[in-house]
This record gives sequence, structure tokens and C-alpha cells, in this order.
Amino acid sequence: MKFLYLLLGGLATFRLSLLVTKEDGPGYIFRKIRKAPSKNSSAKEGLSCQWCMSIWMSALVATYYWRLDIIPGTEWPLYWLAMSALGIICNQQWIKPK
Repeated sequence: MKFLYLLLGGLATFRLSLLVTKEDGPGYIFRKIRKAPSKNSSAKEGLSCQWCMSIWMSALVATYYWRLDIIPGTEWPLYWLAMSALGIICNQQWIKPK
């Protein structure tokens, strides 16, 4: 059962990362967030990098799992990094390079 949660968490990480880094969102909210930081800041680059964003989104999903008692707190870092890796793998398989 934990493998299913890991797989679903990886897919959720991929989708959330894609949403923030590439899509406009309702009311152009994600586009506005990506344009908010100054031009050459690391925040601006991080908000447009799907690999960078997968780290933060997987932390969010892993925290959600932990709060629902799906995973114990001691396994939280493992799920965090594994879901980020799954999000990156999905990115490499499904997103065409420009």
C-alpha cells in the first residue's frame, strides 16, 4: 500500500510542479507569481525550473501524508526525496524538450 502512496505522491509532485512552473493557472495566478521576483534572482529561476519546484512540491505532499498519518515522521525525508525523484522522472518522460 505504501508503494501506491509513493507513486501517487510522485504523480502529484509532477503535476504541482508543472502547474507552478509552466501553466498560467486560474486568473493567471501562477504567471503572476513567476513574474513577481526581480529579473536575475534565484527565486525567479527557481519558480520557472520544474526540477527545482519538484523539491518544494514533494515536501508539501510528504508533509500532507505525514499529517494524515499515512507515513511516520521518521520516513518523511525518504518520501520527500523519492517523490521529487519520481516527479523529475515523469518530467523527463512526458515533457518534450524545447
